[in-house]
Amino acid sequence: MSRRKNNPFVFINCPFDPFYRPLFERICFTLLCCGYTPRCSLEDLNSGIPRLQKLTRLIPQCPLGIHDLTRTETGINDLPRFNMPFELGLYLGSRIFGNGNHRPHQTLILVKHPHHYQAFISDIAGNDPLVYTTEDELVARIYDWLQA
Repeated sequence: MSRRKNNPFVFINCPFDPFYRPLFERICFTLLCCGYTPRCSLEDLNSGIPRLQKLTRLIPQCPLGIHDLTRTETGINDLPRFNMPFELGLYLGSRIFGNGNHRPHQTLILVKHPHHYQAFISDIAGNDPLVYTTEDELVARIYDWLQA
């Protein structure tokens, strides 16, 4: 596990709704089985701290980040949810603008359809997101990424 080094923390950026919960659990299970520690904004339930502040404290601690952009479709108000692309931007920005612990960030971007993400976040063209369509493929993509 060459990426692990001294810090096994992995930032997870994904939906936290009941529909996605089984996938979130699979991501956490895969990371734990491979010797990594999953981290996400849900670990701090203090409602007195804005989520952006929680993220800016958490991201620098995680040299690896998994970002699932599969849930950006429009909702009941015909508006998309951009939380995951926003958090991906924070994570990528910390690598560019940060120093010290921020610099070694490595990122796995997951999507369900090749090139679909370019319609809503074309700035990441060239980052080569990995595609998955099943829970087993999700686990395989994460495992392969950790081993690379």
